[in-house]
Amino acid sequence: MHRRHVWRVGEGICLGLLFGLLLGGGCSPHPSSVSGSVEFSLVKKGSKTGKKARMIQGRPTFWVADGVKVEAKIRLWRLEPGFRESYHVVWLKPGGKKLFQKIFEFEPDDSSSVMRSSFSITPAKQRTPGIYTVKVYRYRRLLTSAEFELRERPQITGRIEFERVGGRKEPKAPGGEATAIPPVFTPARGAKVQANILLSGCEPGVEECLLFRWIGPDSAKVFEKAVDLIPEEDSPSLESRMSISPKRQRLPGTYTVEVYRSEQLLTSGAFQIAED
Repeated sequence: MHRRHVWRVGEGICLGLLFGLLLGGGCSPHPSSVSGSVEFSLVKKGSKTGKKARMIQGRPTFWVADGVKVEAKIRLWRLEPGFRESYHVVWLKPGGKKLFQKIFEFEPDDSSSVMRSSFSITPAKQRTPGIYTVKVYRYRRLLTSAEFELRERPQITGRIEFERVGGRKEPKAPGGEATAIPPVFTPARGAKVQANILLSGCEPGVEECLLFRWIGPDSAKVFEKAVDLIPEEDSPSLESRMSISPKRQRLPGTYTVEVYRSEQLLTSGAFQIAED
């Protein structure tokens, strides 16, 4: 009797272990030597490649901007080809609250692999500035994590000054702002009106996406131009030109140049074209 009792206890233990292995099946975190890392980059809408994050005090840092997203590139090593992998990539807001998560399940055909996950930081999303964390779990066990900082977009200002370039020589027209008396330019062969856009408050190295729009006396758009600026200083300047050669047959009257940032008017200026 005693031997039979011992055998049944041992049998129960073996069956229990077997049941546990069968129940775990593909969820076993084998091989345990898998390692990973997280790298952050800034990816523009429609682009497949990202721009490396700017490091400030040892932490990847991004600024809220139009049409961009922060991408987490997760590299995995020492995978076992053919073994089913399961990962949870969890994004945490400043303060530790979960923003969202993404699940990856796959069978690698190599010993290394890459996973990507991203989220938009466009102004419309109203993301909270601060430290964000990305945690990568393998079978619900933390494999690796990384942080980045999101900052408010720089508060920049701008003004516009006009001058005439090209054509026959004549006194340079005075600069002007939207509130000043518009300078007057006379059409001439090869002449152009140049708008000098003077910005201040920019963050060096942080890309700004601007739109220059020229509007005629009839309120119709003459043309517009998009400019992607990566300033090297906090007060950069840009320029945009419009021909006032007689062959262009520009309408006499007041013209306006508007500069937009994030579809919001940043600054504007006006000038006049005199009758030829």
